[in-house]
Amino acid sequence: MSTITVKTSDGEVKVSVVKKNVKSVRLIVKGDGSVTVTAPRYSSDAFILKFVSAKSEWIAKHLKAKQEKDRYNDNLIGFKDGDLIRFLGKDACVKFGDKLRIILNEEENELYLPVALDEKKREKVFSTWWRETLKSIVYRLIDGFMPVFAAKNMARPAVVFKKMKSMWGRCNRQKRELAFSDYLLKADILAIEYVVFHELTHLIYAWHGKDFYGFIAAYMPDYKKRIALLKKEVTAT
Repeated sequence: MSTITVKTSDGEVKVSVVKKNVKSVRLIVKGDGSVTVTAPRYSSDAFILKFVSAKSEWIAKHLKAKQEKDRYNDNLIGFKDGDLIRFLGKDACVKFGDKLRIILNEEENELYLPVALDEKKREKVFSTWWRETLKSIVYRLIDGFMPVFAAKNMARPAVVFKKMKSMWGRCNRQKRELAFSDYLLKADILAIEYVVFHELTHLIYAWHGKDFYGFIAAYMPDYKKRIALLKKEVTAT
């Protein structure tokens, strides 16, 4: 394997060259930020250089996109100063502050974490703050929705919070318990409202049928818009 250097609008980029028994040329930007071109074994060095050079702006675009993505901390651990996280539907920039508690600057969308603590303690403080913030929102929403469900003779369910990566919420009808993902706090408040109402509705209607969505639509006519907001987010990487 050899290496060639190409010029892009963002500077020079080294590209690893692999020749093997393939039928066409393939250029990829890997997860670690390295760039590789794979070409048929018979390809000349001049041909490969011309091909890669023609793709220089494609390379620059994908490297820049990766750098932006790398700034996001979707797993909510291992923070670095300057990381971005989703918080209530917006990007919040993580800053290391001199306080021993979490401080949220909503005007500037900045979240200050205590720099004086070591990483493990800082993550514990953050996890507690994040979970308590989500709890307060979910409990408030359930309080607001309960009159609708009490009219259906439904008692208030138990609620738990978990680090679920594959779902925003879950309803256990047998236990009459609702579970919400910690990652739900990443979503817009309208989407959170929908998830809470959705899971409460499962205590009346088990399946996602006509009656289920008819009930939701009666009290939340814009629920499809809220689902669209939710689909813009991801739970975790």
